[in-house]
Amino acid sequence: MKINIFSSLDLMLYRIEANKVQPIRDWPEYFMSYKLVIYKPKLLSLGKYDLNPFINSLWQLLTFGKTRVLLLFDKTVKVHYFYFTPKTYRFGYMNKTDINLAQAFTWPAYRRKGILTNVLKLIFAYNSNKCKYIWGYCHIDNSASQKALERAGMEFVSYARMSRFTRIVHMVEEL
Repeated sequence: MKINIFSSLDLMLYRIEANKVQPIRDWPEYFMSYKLVIYKPKLLSLGKYDLNPFINSLWQLLTFGKTRVLLLFDKTVKVHYFYFTPKTYRFGYMNKTDINLAQAFTWPAYRRKGILTNVLKLIFAYNSNKCKYIWGYCHIDNSASQKALERAGMEFVSYARMSRFTRIVHMVEEL
């Protein structure tokens, strides 16, 4: 029995050309009336901001310390977090200087307020002078993430597959 290590066409791949975005120089202290924190996880950081220490350590290893996490707080309540990373072995379709939008989560009480769309635009603006493309992907059934990526200005590029074991994302065919 042959085992297929690739799942079906389960991802949608998006990108935006960084030079099409109006750049900003510095992260704002507040964004959408929430406190903005840019966190650089350390290799063995033990769950700072209640983020998963395993994921923090893994991203730091894979990106040689270049992973960043954008967090929004409503006073002391975490509203949203968003990981963004440089190219790694997992994303062969990216250029060396490109940025990948990784894991994001908005707490249920704060959903449907445009937070993800606006956070994406902020990440684009801050990184627009640092790369050629900003890439993101989401599951084909995740219509909320698809809408947020499109509203933020990203264009659908291709379907993609992710290896079950290595988690490498393969672009199927650029449209």
